[in-house]
Amino acid sequence: MKLRDDLFKIKESEKTENGVRYGLTLNADHSIYKAHFPGQPITPGVCIIQIVTELAGDVLNQELFLKEIKNVKFLSVISPEDVKTISCDLVVKEIREDQYKVQATVFSEEIVYAKLSLQCQNRQ
Repeated sequence: MKLRDDLFKIKESEKTENGVRYGLTLNADHSIYKAHFPGQPITPGVCIIQIVTELAGDVLNQELFLKEIKNVKFLSVISPEDVKTISCDLVVKEIREDQYKVQATVFSEEIVYAKLSLQCQNRQ
């Protein structure tokens, strides 16, 4: 299930020294937040992983799927009521033909929400 332009939208992107930084807006009215959790919505960890996977595909201009989660640390919750925009720093490196190592940090100005290390593959 794609989340881009539904749960989140890319507000901006810029190349960094090592990769790409994305500015994202969250859709606080999305149905995911009605179920997770009613009255106190937070962004599910699986959605954060999917957002990073989709952004890595955007970096490469191709559709990727998650092959393996190497390491994920969720450090703080993302509530769309408290946080309207988040940033994501991505570094994407090819490790084999059509396979990529993706390292990401999801944060806002003063809070780091998650650090992820994933392996993704080109969807063929």
